Amino acid sequence: MSMSKMEEVPKERLRIAFVVNHINLRGGQERHAVEHINRFSQRHDVHVFTSELNDVAQERLAGVTIIPVPLKPFPRYFFEFRRKTSKAIRDAGTFDIIHTTGGIVEEQNFVAIHYCHKGWEEVLRTKPQARRGFTPYHKLNLLIAAHYERRACANPATAGLSACSGRTADNVSRFYGTAREKIQVVYNGADPARFHPDKIAFREMIRTQYGVPLNSVLFLFVGEYQRKGLNTVLEAMAKIKTNTPFHLLAVGRGNVPNYMAQAQALGVSDRVTFAGPTSDIEKVFGASDVFVFPTLYEPFGMVILEAMFTQLPVITSRVAGASELIQHGKNGFLVDDVTDPVAIAAQMDTVLAMSPEQRESLGVATRESVLFQTWDRAVGQTETAYFDALERQGQQKSR
Repeated sequence: MSMSKMEEVPKERLRIAFVVNHINLRGGQERHAVEHINRFSQRHDVHVFTSELNDVAQERLAGVTIIPVPLKPFPRYFFEFRRKTSKAIRDAGTFDIIHTTGGIVEEQNFVAIHYCHKGWEEVLRTKPQARRGFTPYHKLNLLIAAHYERRACANPATAGLSACSGRTADNVSRFYGTAREKIQVVYNGADPARFHPDKIAFREMIRTQYGVPLNSVLFLFVGEYQRKGLNTVLEAMAKIKTNTPFHLLAVGRGNVPNYMAQAQALGVSDRVTFAGPTSDIEKVFGASDVFVFPTLYEPFGMVILEAMFTQLPVITSRVAGASELIQHGKNGFLVDDVTDPVAIAAQMDTVLAMSPEQRESLGVATRESVLFQTWDRAVGQTETAYFDALERQGQQKSR
């Protein structure tokens, strides 16, 4: 569906089983679920099967039937959720669409792929940097998830799939043998009111809160420090040639003492502030000048789109799914090798060499280039993919 909003009236009212491990507003996959469930509940009969429901206002789930699935410790959790949810779906009657996020139930006819585990496995094999902190626990989790993801994606009964980027769709087809034409690319959305350039009003407050100089160009990094490439950003900072004052604010989770030691060894510790996660990330965007995100693996990268909506120029890697929305030099900057600090420093230098007016002009172009990518558009595309899957399913049964 190319339009920015869903059709006013759907082709028919569907009975949908929406299966997701967790529902909250913290993770990208979880927020994707909230936005879809909220909009689908106004058009269809939606039953949600989940182990966690947090941080979501009740009015956003009005009319939704919630079927809770008790949590168990991993690895029991994965198998218990799969078994109990599959039974709960059968007990709840017949559904037109059983929508799952990966291979987390025994039977489904629609799979939404937010993370291709075999794709991440390939990164682990080829990028030593990605293996830092990768434990036997993580390996077991990856093996289990990839096995059942393959079963779901390759299952002929799975009549339709969505993937959060073209790269992710290609990975699913390459690793699992899924016909590419069955996979609809549905980019994530963002809220243009929440992620708006008017958040610059919080610039002084946020900078004072985090101890960031008011006159510095502020580079913002958001996410898991290790997998999103913070160490490479620190290395890049030591190679910047431009004399323009700058600072880095790293918001997220990671081994802060290790990164502080790295920053000190590189001689940039006075230009870095490490901060934990925040629920007011839009205010932090408003206080920043540039978003830098050299992620090692990113099926989409919702935070990239949110930064673009907030009018921030973005420096990121071509492996990020959201990079498909970026034209290098026009609404952001793309790096081929995210482990190369020289390449990242070159893009940071490019932005630092700009005048404030040039950076603002680039930011305006950045926001305007993605404003079409709303949640209404994303959910409309998923709804279209549902009806395509049902048509394909009907054709299979008639053969």
